[in-house]
Amino acid sequence: MNIKSPEQIGRRQVALERFGDAWRKSRESSRSLKDQVEGLLPRIGLLADGDSIQNQQIDVISEGERVVVTFKLAKEQWRELTKKLHKDPTVTKEPIIYDGTRLSHVLCDGLKLTMENFNIHVAELVGNNILSSHGLVRIEIGEKRSVVERDNPENDDYSFSLASNLHNFPTAPTDKSSEEFWQAGMQVNHKEHGIRIDSTSNVWPPVAFQTNSNLSGVTGEQRYSNLLGMDSLLDVFEDKIVVGVRSRVEGQIYYLELSDPKIQEVLGMRDYKVATTRETLVDESGNSFEIVKGINYFLADLTATYIDPNYNEYKVSGYVWDDKVGPSIVLQGKDLKILSFKQFLQLKLTSQKKESKLKTLNERQLAEELEEVLEKLVGVKDALLTPDEKAERAYKLNRYRWVNKVPKERKFTDTEEKAIISSVERKEVAPGYFTFIENGRAKRMNEAAPFFLFHVCDPENIPKMVKSNSLICSHERFRRGLKVDGMSSGDDLMLGGGDGVFLRMWADKNIVDRDLYYHKVEDATLVFDNSILDRTDYYCYSTDKCGAITPDEFPTRITTEELLALQVTHGYQRNNELIFRHGISFKDVKFIAVKHETQKIKLLEMFRKAEIKEVNGKPVEDFVVDQYKYFDVATTLYGYNSFLDKQKSTTEGAMQLLNMQKKSMIGSGQAVTVLKNIQEEGDIKISMRRVVVKDVSDDFIVTKGGHPPEIIKLEEVILNCPAVNVGDKVRVIGDNPEYVVDKVFYDMRGGLTAIIKRVVGIMGSGSTRVSVFSLELVTKAAQSTNKKF
Repeated sequence: MNIKSPEQIGRRQVALERFGDAWRKSRESSRSLKDQVEGLLPRIGLLADGDSIQNQQIDVISEGERVVVTFKLAKEQWRELTKKLHKDPTVTKEPIIYDGTRLSHVLCDGLKLTMENFNIHVAELVGNNILSSHGLVRIEIGEKRSVVERDNPENDDYSFSLASNLHNFPTAPTDKSSEEFWQAGMQVNHKEHGIRIDSTSNVWPPVAFQTNSNLSGVTGEQRYSNLLGMDSLLDVFEDKIVVGVRSRVEGQIYYLELSDPKIQEVLGMRDYKVATTRETLVDESGNSFEIVKGINYFLADLTATYIDPNYNEYKVSGYVWDDKVGPSIVLQGKDLKILSFKQFLQLKLTSQKKESKLKTLNERQLAEELEEVLEKLVGVKDALLTPDEKAERAYKLNRYRWVNKVPKERKFTDTEEKAIISSVERKEVAPGYFTFIENGRAKRMNEAAPFFLFHVCDPENIPKMVKSNSLICSHERFRRGLKVDGMSSGDDLMLGGGDGVFLRMWADKNIVDRDLYYHKVEDATLVFDNSILDRTDYYCYSTDKCGAITPDEFPTRITTEELLALQVTHGYQRNNELIFRHGISFKDVKFIAVKHETQKIKLLEMFRKAEIKEVNGKPVEDFVVDQYKYFDVATTLYGYNSFLDKQKSTTEGAMQLLNMQKKSMIGSGQAVTVLKNIQEEGDIKISMRRVVVKDVSDDFIVTKGGHPPEIIKLEEVILNCPAVNVGDKVRVIGDNPEYVVDKVFYDMRGGLTAIIKRVVGIMGSGSTRVSVFSLELVTKAAQSTNKKF
């Protein structure tokens, strides 16, 4: 019996009302997109309880007649859920597809389960290399009508035939190539269910219709590739009915064999048997003719009603075949109609007559059923409840520890915990997106050294950002139906960076023009308020890694304090990246920098067309500034003389800031790595060792043990780093091969680097350069030493 306290009952009541309110608002927003970017589906974020749900937030997205509740599970809960689903015979394997108003996007392989009024999609674990999808749960409430987006029937050529009669396809346009040239030169892949055209889809598209389905998942494994011409395929597909279909998901064209059950299901034929049947019909004039049933040439909705220009209603009855013109569709209503495909496209499709599940349930019932599903399936109890004080406190500490890279073994005192809790608060940092911020962190960095954050973007997208008041990550754009690729969206999604918006930091104590190429402003550069560094949901690298969260890369991430110190010591790290989860409010943009007046005029014209006269309280003419170098941007932010004065003490300030952070990261009894430079014939190498901390001051640590105890400068202490030395046997995190360390040193950009060589006899002995932070010791001696700490 599930007995709840009065406090829980009150919180649950509020949670149910909050979900109903969010569901209602999201649907209202979908009907009025006045304040939305065109094509961007409305989303409302809700707090959720428990450590199982990442960021303690679920999102409600409206897709018209369907509402989607989506969130990410923590790693262990996700693993357990996928294991459970794999054992369930009612679960089907279906890709997770984000359907937008213009184009669909296949995110990853998925598992689908239907429970109550919900279709539940969970990102697959096995073989899923799209890291941005890991942990994803997508719960669909209601039915989304499968809409076939048809090309303009007056301009497009729709063709059908038997594979053995492919030569009867329409002749290709004479200004491009002849049909014979097209057939002889094209490359095709014969797959299990059909033929995919690889190289000529843009030259001559013999496409009949488009489909929302993920055809790549249907066509199965490739059997043969690079078969030239169609003749070599006739033996395989002779006398089989195939039809050209263009996938909206991929843009690829397929010839699909309609006798395959899976293909029939994709093309809307699930209500019919695999085998075709024949039936005789008689028209009003008494003429009898034979129709074919069980196939769907035109992707017609075989269960729907169609209306002609005179508002007469018809249903699909079957097809008749003519060797000269191909198939025609037969409609039955007040009379019989036999229409070509182009004629059929002129008919209107009526709405579904069955009631949507969304209309049969009230908001409270939906919320209660959703809670029940989440508890039964995912194991998240009372998921819609806002976090209580205990959960909020624990999550604040976890966010602080994560963003500051505090080692797990660092134990906070009661006084320290109290200070952290009081400085960390939840805040809306992008429209509908909440996270915790650490008040004061950005201010301390501003006082240490001058710097700024920026993002280079396509000027065409800026008016949309202003109207939506946000920059949003690739994953968020796709799940809300907007297929707008960033500079490397595909790589970002695969490596995990697709869940964040990428910024860079500029800080350089050397005011020189020697590296002007790397210090000049790009076409459109958004310059941000540094206060966003108070957020606790971002991470950064000193080099471009596409935001990777892979096991070998993520340990090498650094704090913003470390990135600032690197730049004021070694100069601008031009490929550095800061990845902010989900998105950033456009209100955090201070101004837009362009490199010359011509670009400013173009951008102002874009604002004029978008009817934007003011941005963040400034006239657009003042918000867009003409600046050629990053140095100019910095002096605009700080003032010319003030910037020069700050630059004089920038190294000292950055190192003091770094020491301050290190002190807060180190506690008594904690094991840390200590570095020491060794000069050998002009070459500086590094030796490393592990020590246990007894006490910490502003500039030093005192080690535990030894007579007398050792006093070591904080600058020589490195956190979250193994003690790796020349001759140690190591492996790269997430990799199996073993290596031997040949050298440890700081590279030109200040990165702690190792040269490692493959163990002789295991697939060669080549050397490679890696970050020390991505290594782990594998020698028994090193492992036993580490266990002591």
